[in-house]
Amino acid sequence: MSTATITKHALADALKKCMQEDPFEKVTVAAICRRCDLNRKSFYYHFQDKYELVNWIFDQEIGDLLFDELLTTKPPSELVFMLCTYFGENRSFYSDLLRMYEPPSFRHHFEERLSPLLERILNMEAAKLVADPREISSLVSDFCLSALYRWLTRIPPTSAETFLEDLTTVGIILATHVLTLLDS
Repeated sequence: MSTATITKHALADALKKCMQEDPFEKVTVAAICRRCDLNRKSFYYHFQDKYELVNWIFDQEIGDLLFDELLTTKPPSELVFMLCTYFGENRSFYSDLLRMYEPPSFRHHFEERLSPLLERILNMEAAKLVADPREISSLVSDFCLSALYRWLTRIPPTSAETFLEDLTTVGIILATHVLTLLDS
């Protein structure tokens, strides 16, 4: 592993430890650096800000792997399950990050990464006949991120399987009601 990669991992671990004590908004670059005995120059050599560090953590731990899998024939349901399992295992870290909406938030980064998966799941070719594919993807993304946040903050916590079952049930109910409204 290169020195740069070791440094980035040290900063990532330090951020996670800081977030066990303070919410993300209160964690400073100085606190991250103190936690791993690095100076601020080292931090800024690798990352523009703490938001970029968070995005790097996600991409390193699951994002790159998950979204590389989009290029394969792996079923989208497996990819969604893989993603939810990861979020469930990192519940406290991501529940804090998903509360923030404004760019450069993690939520914004995740939405950008989620879009190709949603397009694949929703089969956007068929959706183009009905509405703007970007708008559909954006609406579904907002719904999924809100549902994900609610699941991650639920007490007591539930499993990824339960969350996906609940999400599927809600989707079926919504689709049924929308079809009923369109028929009347």
